[in-house]
Amino acid sequence: MKSKGSVNIGEDSLAALAVPVILEQKLEGLFLGLSSNLSADAFTFSEPMVLDLKFGEVKDLHRLTTTGYALVMETLYEFSINLGCIVYGEFKNGRLVIKKDIHIIDD
Repeated sequence: MKSKGSVNIGEDSLAALAVPVILEQKLEGLFLGLSSNLSADAFTFSEPMVLDLKFGEVKDLHRLTTTGYALVMETLYEFSINLGCIVYGEFKNGRLVIKKDIHIIDD
């Protein structure tokens, strides 16, 4: 029985509300002197954080990708993004091993 004022939503809509993550966010970075073909692998709005997925060797300069994406998003959407996360995937012994580098993006 439906209660007055209730709304039916699909499973995909409910999942989007519960886990508000945008995948493959395309970004135009030319106005900041960056590439016009930027693409953050994921972005979440609850606590704004940019994620980038990498396979291969961990490098300090990878943090610059999330920082660049954050700069473009801050300019486009006019709110601060202070968290970045590089997710590293590696296959070892037939298994996928995941490492995360969560870092603060600041001045």
